[in-house]
Amino acid sequence: MSGIAIIICLVFLFIVVLVLKKKEKSNVVLVVGDICRSPRMLYHTNCMSKFFKNLILVGYCEKSYDNLILKELEKNPSFRIKSLYTGIKYWVQPPRVILLPLKLLFQTYTLGLALTQTFPIHTILVQNPPSVPTLVLVSLARELGLIKCFVIDWHNYGHTLLDFSGTIIMKVYVRIYRL
Repeated sequence: MSGIAIIICLVFLFIVVLVLKKKEKSNVVLVVGDICRSPRMLYHTNCMSKFFKNLILVGYCEKSYDNLILKELEKNPSFRIKSLYTGIKYWVQPPRVILLPLKLLFQTYTLGLALTQTFPIHTILVQNPPSVPTLVLVSLARELGLIKCFVIDWHNYGHTLLDFSGTIIMKVYVRIYRL
């Protein structure tokens, strides 16, 4: 019975990929962080807006921002911002051992949701870090044929940011991250 379900899911996925390939391709700049605090990615976006049509900037974005580059980009009719959902507010802050896996699951979900709304993608420029889950999801989408060109703005390794904490649990996360 489960074999039939897997076959149905694969056929459905194949049909979705075929339909998306016929849609107009978008060009995406992906920042898993506050886009107003990522000047290098904004400069990349500004440069890409001069050469690419249907450009989408995906990242965390406040409703009101005072950024000259973003205000200039919004004048371009083929540019839009796709805001990622910022997260869940807790009444009581859970311990990091629980919070980090929850954050990973939540980021994977919101990032996957945002990417499905921009498929198919001709070119995607991804800021690294964070590597997890960004590079995993984008690599998977590229393997499925939903992304043609995958560019990484690589300015450090993701695990180096986690390495600053000397706790045992963070050392475990760093080892997993390096995989």
